[in-house]
Amino acid sequence: MDMKKLKLGFVGAGYMGQLAHMENYYKLPEVEMVALAEGRKGLAEKVAQRYGIARIYSTHREICEDKEIDAVVAIMPYALNYGVVKDLLFAGKHIITEKPVCLTSEGGREIVQIARDRGLVYQVGYMKRFDPGVIVARDAVREMKANKKFGRLMYLRIWCSYGDWTQMSPPPITTDESPPAYPVDMEKFPGWMSDKQREKVNWWLNFYSHQTNLIRYYLDEDYSFDSAAHGENGTYLLGHSESGITIFMEAFPYIHTLWDEGCRIVFERATVEVKNPAPLARQQAASVRIFRNEGRDSAITEPVVPQVWAFEAQAKQFVDSVLNNSSPVSPASEALKEVELAEDLAKKFFK
Repeated sequence: MDMKKLKLGFVGAGYMGQLAHMENYYKLPEVEMVALAEGRKGLAEKVAQRYGIARIYSTHREICEDKEIDAVVAIMPYALNYGVVKDLLFAGKHIITEKPVCLTSEGGREIVQIARDRGLVYQVGYMKRFDPGVIVARDAVREMKANKKFGRLMYLRIWCSYGDWTQMSPPPITTDESPPAYPVDMEKFPGWMSDKQREKVNWWLNFYSHQTNLIRYYLDEDYSFDSAAHGENGTYLLGHSESGITIFMEAFPYIHTLWDEGCRIVFERATVEVKNPAPLARQQAASVRIFRNEGRDSAITEPVVPQVWAFEAQAKQFVDSVLNNSSPVSPASEALKEVELAEDLAKKFFK
């Protein structure tokens, strides 16, 4: 019996669209890449030839009108997410975008509800949730919380310095064309934000919402931040989860030649430590180190996890969600919480 194939359209053929997304969907046998919407004609032609894409459009609105397309991978400047996603959802397309979901919680709530009302998969690219090492760590935390063998979960510390995030990734296809004006208004930050708050929130959503998203993923709880130290040496946040777990987040300046990102989750008698790879480090998963205090039988274990790129695993899961009507691991409803958190940080600390 022939395999049912998902007919995919793509909006945008920039750096991340090519290297983090198209390459991974191209490898999936259950996917047929049928159309690309990209305003730079020369770039669109070269990218379409590279990935065997038959139809080239200038805007997402032509994707909306293409009845053959089941789902869309829309990778574009995130100020366009609100307008483009709204059009695609009204056209009945399942969709995945990069993070953040959009620039305002109000806009995010609107498009999340549109997807919900129409029964469409709407996933946002917090790809670290798909890293095999992250999944192993989360499973260990869930098990320890459930059996209470190692006491209560006391605190979570998470950090990221950023740095060399490309890790010698191959270059994308490029041309000397400038992007044309796009027929969708760019979303704006809320009117109550000052210029400084807009700058800080944009920086936060772009760089550090991955970590705030992982906190919720590890703990299975919502949380808030209560205090902050914020200045030229970085941003350091202290907060608590719904059940009272202490949370400490470190967002500090770049280390240009390294990548330093991780998490430490501490129980009374156990710890789970995660070291994350750079985003474009292919064939590399997070490493995990687990300590269990069991008296004379205490041990530190380092699980051997599949070295699968998180972006590749994310692509597979999106396709599975659409084909099999399963819940996405990184739904837009969860991504919306990162925008709500960023707005809360702006009101409390980014002044």
